Amino acid sequence: MESDTAERGRRFTELYERCYGSVYAYAARRAGRESADEIAAETFVIAWRRFESLPSEPLPWLFGVARNVLHRARRRLARLLGATEQMSSSPLSEVRS
Repeated sequence: MESDTAERGRRFTELYERCYGSVYAYAARRAGRESADEIAAETFVIAWRRFESLPSEPLPWLFGVARNVLHRARRRLARLLGATEQMSSSPLSEVRS
């Protein structure tokens, strides 16, 4: 059992070291350097959870995951901005009603 966990950890570390730079660059080109670390980190969290089912060539899959992470972050931001705008345009008396 311990050797299986250690082996999985070793293989994941190899994947991370081999692919992190490419995933980070992908995220930085699309979201900026300030968001790229978070996008890449979330991408590799998902990769860890699904590690046993990764394809033999994982980089295109990781790019797809990063793209989905980025889209979810943009949707969250759009909802937040929409709610903030709605709240700021409503008079206080309407908000309290």
